[in-house]
Amino acid sequence: MTLRADVKITNGTFDLDAHLEIEPGKVVAIVGPNGAGKSTMLSALAGLKRLRDGRISIDDLVLDCPSERVFLPPERRPIGVVFQSLLLFPHLSAVDNVAFGLRCNHVKRLPAREQAAEWLGRVGLSGLEDRKPSQLSGGQAQRVALARALATHPKMLLLDEPLSALDASTRSEVRRDLKNGLASFDGVQVIVTHDPAEAMALADHLVVMEDGRVVQTGTSKEVAARPRSSYVATFVGVNLFAGHARGGRVMLDDGGVLFAAAAADGRVFAKVHPRHVTVHRLSPDGSARNSWRGTVRGMDDEGEVVRVVIDGEQSIVAELTWSAVAELGLATGVEVWASAKATEVECYPA
Repeated sequence: MTLRADVKITNGTFDLDAHLEIEPGKVVAIVGPNGAGKSTMLSALAGLKRLRDGRISIDDLVLDCPSERVFLPPERRPIGVVFQSLLLFPHLSAVDNVAFGLRCNHVKRLPAREQAAEWLGRVGLSGLEDRKPSQLSGGQAQRVALARALATHPKMLLLDEPLSALDASTRSEVRRDLKNGLASFDGVQVIVTHDPAEAMALADHLVVMEDGRVVQTGTSKEVAARPRSSYVATFVGVNLFAGHARGGRVMLDDGGVLFAAAAADGRVFAKVHPRHVTVHRLSPDGSARNSWRGTVRGMDDEGEVVRVVIDGEQSIVAELTWSAVAELGLATGVEVWASAKATEVECYPA
């Protein structure tokens, strides 16, 4: 049940030209900034947008191919979809919401309800079959939508921002439930999300899209190890610079020099993890060869640490403990120095 998709869609001035190939049983997260084409890609797979050119198939079943004059409408595609807004029918009970897809596939009412009840049990909602969506928590409603999508035994499961409607207090718990639910599905699984934690937790593989193109693919570990754009660097939480390396110096594209202990000559990306960036109130006298003067633009609470965003000679993010923030007296607008040792700068070919 391998998905192969060459998707070419033009929508006004926006042009999507991207390729996907996903094996069954793998969870793939499509990530990217707003306007990258993530939702357009999902709509094309679901049959909600027709291709201008290209081809979408699951094994030998062609879903859309303009050159072959083939287009399967959404209701005839072997897919299940969990929409961002869930789209549960408010007047139907949980069991009847799940049974709806089965009834559309000509399953009789009683067997459809029996199968729907079984699926509700699989997602941990036994005993809630007769509740309407308004009587369910956000997490319970999300699981009803997942059960409805899986009940028809689709070959492909599409999830559009599946946790975005949940509050922060329930998101982690539902994410775990969703991961368990996805593990029981052996078809193609595609998630569109803007949330790094969601993508890293749920997906085996990441597809990064920017400006209608796929710019990077790989496992979460591979993408985090070698980001190839500023968006990806921000997504995985590291500092990234681009430039030309020669003799241990990287001449940065946006000006300035970065010293790196091990940088092969040529075009490179240079990565510095925020935990390796030191912040000072005065110009540092230590062994760090890289130092920049700047101003604290913001501070993000990450639990046990604080991510300090510094703008100046070189924009950079540092990761500090709360005690270090207090000791340095950091606040928005405070002038600081940031430094990083050359040995902590990791370079790889651009």
